[in-house]
Amino acid sequence: MLKPETFCSNQQFINAWNYFASACPQGGIVEADKLAIAWNDPGNVFFNTIFLTQPIQDKAELEAKIKMACD
Repeated sequence: MLKPETFCSNQQFINAWNYFASACPQGGIVEADKLAIAWNDPGNVFFNTIFLTQPIQDKAELEAKIKMACD
């Protein structure tokens, strides 16, 4: 179980990157199945992020989330 401060910190990162993406003409935001994906500028990958919104159970689930995000 995540500590409340860990969850809060993660949510602050998600909120910040979602804000950046919403301000970018080419930006986008997708939240689905324990993932929050924000892309701001296809030419600069630093600004493209993927966050887990909930804890995952094991390596197999992490690999599935990575594949889902790449797809």
